[in-house]
Amino acid sequence: MDKKDNLPEDILRLLIGRETGNLDSKEQACLDAWQNNNPQFKEETGEYIRLIHQTKALGRARKVDKEKAWHTISRRVNEKSRQSFDRRIFLKVAAIMLPLIIASAWLYFSQSSMDTLTEQPKDALASVRQSRATLVLSGGKSIELDGMSSAAEMQMDGVTITRDKKDQIRYGDAEAISTHSLLVPRGSEFQLVLPDGSKVFLNSGSRLDYPTGFDSDQRRVYLSGEAHFEVVTDPNRPFIVSTPSMEITVKGTSFNIMDYEGERAEATLVQGIILVDAGAQPAVVLSPGQQARWDTPAGKLEIRQVNVNDFTSWIRGVFTFRDMKLEELALRLERWYDVEISFADPAIADMRFTGAMEKDKPLENLLALIMKSANIDFEQKDEQIILRTK
Repeated sequence: MDKKDNLPEDILRLLIGRETGNLDSKEQACLDAWQNNNPQFKEETGEYIRLIHQTKALGRARKVDKEKAWHTISRRVNEKSRQSFDRRIFLKVAAIMLPLIIASAWLYFSQSSMDTLTEQPKDALASVRQSRATLVLSGGKSIELDGMSSAAEMQMDGVTITRDKKDQIRYGDAEAISTHSLLVPRGSEFQLVLPDGSKVFLNSGSRLDYPTGFDSDQRRVYLSGEAHFEVVTDPNRPFIVSTPSMEITVKGTSFNIMDYEGERAEATLVQGIILVDAGAQPAVVLSPGQQARWDTPAGKLEIRQVNVNDFTSWIRGVFTFRDMKLEELALRLERWYDVEISFADPAIADMRFTGAMEKDKPLENLLALIMKSANIDFEQKDEQIILRTK
């Protein structure tokens, strides 16, 4: 296992339980055995332990009733099955505990704090994870895939396209190669299995152009927006993702790319190796846990070490943001909730947030937490949200 692999969420759950005194003997033995067998995670484990204790100390310092929220989450986690640690259960119960400091305040995103919010108005901007997309064929014909039932098949451009039980579309062998485009609107996500078996998770407001069959020497696709790729290994045919800002070359790996128009471009490697070429300087090779960020004003790539969960949790239904400006967070919320967010007071846009929240919760939940944590108020006018200082 690579030393830079992420700490598994189930182990993080055990760490939270241990550090808050909510771990039974069986769970403690499981955690001890895992740590003994995985010494390569010692540094990352220590980082999370420090984060947990810093979080507790910050809650006390700000005189916020955070201990109640902490123990509520720990109790809910420990009420789950002691026999298996499903990472999806952890994400649904508590995402990851993270501190937030904004104007000397605490913002804690968790299901327990969501439950204590006031009743939402009937016209709340709720978000239910949707799998909607438009498939554009080589001749320009558009097909709305949300109307395609599970296990349905269709013959288009000489290839069989199937929508499976996971709501993914899959391609059979093509009689002749043509180019298809998959467009995912704001407020939706979509999954695609490419002709070689590689999986693509497309985020809101994204577009992927790809052939119905790959060439013998390479596999190339074109992305605008954000996507997570799980590429099937093929040593003889590199997999290439071209975006407006960079080109990513791999042979078999898992990685995330975000390149929306007018925003910073990022390539984050989960496992394997990728080559990032932004054209303005020599290409760079990333190792797991590294991210390449394209700095447009400076015209250069910045390479940094990151927690990849912060950049991939969206495929598991969770918003995760670490020390993120509210302006950037607003852009992500606009795409997911299909709203427009503006700032009546420009200074608010520079406030930074750290936290996590399930993506199927109403936008008002998140906005209400922000209001409780900082001197911010919001006004809703139809599909527009206006943020201002109280």
